[in-house]
Amino acid sequence: MNRNINFKTLDEKKKELAKLKAEWEEMKEQEKKLKEKFYSSPFEKRAQIKRELKTLQEAIFEKRNCGSSIRIEIEREESLQNRANPVGNPTDPKKLASLLKSDLQDILTNDSRWREEGYNFDYMEIAKGEEIWVMHWKKNKEIEKAIENLSRHRNSKKDYANDIKPSDLDQEDYNEILSLVRQIRELGEVKRKEYQQNSENIKFNNPRLFTQSRCSTDRRDGQKKWENWHTFHGKHNGYNWEIYVPDNHIALTNVLFDDGWGTNSEVGKFFVVEGITKPTTLRYWNVAKQRSEIISEAEAQRLIKQNKDNSRYYINYHTYIDLNDKIWIDHYQGDIKQELAKPTSGANKLVESNEHKNMSGGVIIKQVDKDQQLDNEFLLKYFQEHDIKEISLTQEGNLLIEYNTGKTETITSDQANRQGLQKVISYYQKNNQTNLSQQDLINTSNTNSPTTSPKSNNTLLIGFIIGVVLTIGITFGLWFRKNKVKKVN
Repeated sequence: MNRNINFKTLDEKKKELAKLKAEWEEMKEQEKKLKEKFYSSPFEKRAQIKRELKTLQEAIFEKRNCGSSIRIEIEREESLQNRANPVGNPTDPKKLASLLKSDLQDILTNDSRWREEGYNFDYMEIAKGEEIWVMHWKKNKEIEKAIENLSRHRNSKKDYANDIKPSDLDQEDYNEILSLVRQIRELGEVKRKEYQQNSENIKFNNPRLFTQSRCSTDRRDGQKKWENWHTFHGKHNGYNWEIYVPDNHIALTNVLFDDGWGTNSEVGKFFVVEGITKPTTLRYWNVAKQRSEIISEAEAQRLIKQNKDNSRYYINYHTYIDLNDKIWIDHYQGDIKQELAKPTSGANKLVESNEHKNMSGGVIIKQVDKDQQLDNEFLLKYFQEHDIKEISLTQEGNLLIEYNTGKTETITSDQANRQGLQKVISYYQKNNQTNLSQQDLINTSNTNSPTTSPKSNNTLLIGFIIGVVLTIGITFGLWFRKNKVKKVN
């Protein structure tokens, strides 16, 4: 795509914008269908669909940015042309004042003009009232043209003419408009606090509900762990609770996130997080020492009573999730207004849920039938003979084999499909075992009830790997027999 639009004529830019808009609308329709497919698909298929959706959404975002750049250029050129060749009389200050007052009153009384979080950016006070910028995100052409046609803006070569100064209107009108702009700003602060408090109350009422944000880093407690994670913000015992989930954790396959820029904006703000019975640590940010310290709840209460450094805002529970930790994450499907209507207790202790008691990587583990109990002694022998340290199932559905020498090997899902093992992989993903090590097999062999051991719980993976081994063995046997017959003939 040619993004050098500065050398194109206005008509060429309009044609390019129309083309981009048509392409964008077509891609949005593809996105809608992919989302429908995502939500209607079983867990084991969602990872691939989500990757396709992410790639498409990145292309949509890029196309929208290109379109926005061209649209801004078109509006700038049209504004310059209109101001260079004004038609008729300049804007009547009284008429403009009336339009502005009516629009400002509408913002104050119309909730649809506000974002859910309590933001409205249509008007902005500059330099303590020396100017007012009108920045309608949803264009009000009548107001836009009226400001553009003010006497001061006529023949102006400024790129944009969206500002109003006291000299443009009667002083009384300007002061009234400025007062309304400030009322909107104050109302926005009230709405934001109300939104934040509602969110906090909902988390107080239900300790399994969390909001989400995304952050990036390459360190955790001084050790390099992962580059990106999603942070889930909840409440526990009256304190903030932050759960850090690696960006590539399989539990995240189950959900989509609103990025704040219009992508997945229809997604709810709250998520259900289960599989964590209690937070890992309670931390306090020591302002004086500029460091994070692990403290007890008793110490937290003491700091709050002292109001040390306004300490409540610096005390948080933390939980770091590793890739193999068993958790379950999904969109909250209930009525959030009902959660808000509940009385706030202030102490929301977690109660273990039986519904998702056995969880790993975002899906519920199902009870394995007796006919699926497999010979782990055979598998242990296979591990030892081939010097295998561990075999893991990746998020893409491949088998990653790690040898004791440090060498790794991957059996791809395509290779598994050719061997007739795709159904095994799919069933394995549904039940979501994630890895099996030689040590796990040794531990399982040393117990009287290996299939119920909570430490390994890898029966399906054992079956999967035995299937691979047997398939390879059968294939090799047939090949050997065929060649032997040839030699006899």
